[in-house]
Amino acid sequence: MTTLLEEIRFRRYRDDPRAFFREVWFIQHPERGAILFELFDAQDDALTTFMSERMIITLKSRQIGWTTLVAG
Repeated sequence: MTTLLEEIRFRRYRDDPRAFFREVWFIQHPERGAILFELFDAQDDALTTFMSERMIITLKSRQIGWTTLVAG
């Protein structure tokens, strides 16, 4: 059961997904352990597109954090 404070926190993240990545979303780094996921400029642009468009097609390279971004 969620508390009122948790509900307020997650509603804020719904409106500001960048804050969710800055404050909550951790990734596992092989040498440094768990670190916060920091958005690169291209990921930030993609996040803006994800939030504003219903259907998108992307052409991307490998190892750029796309899957982590989409999962978040």
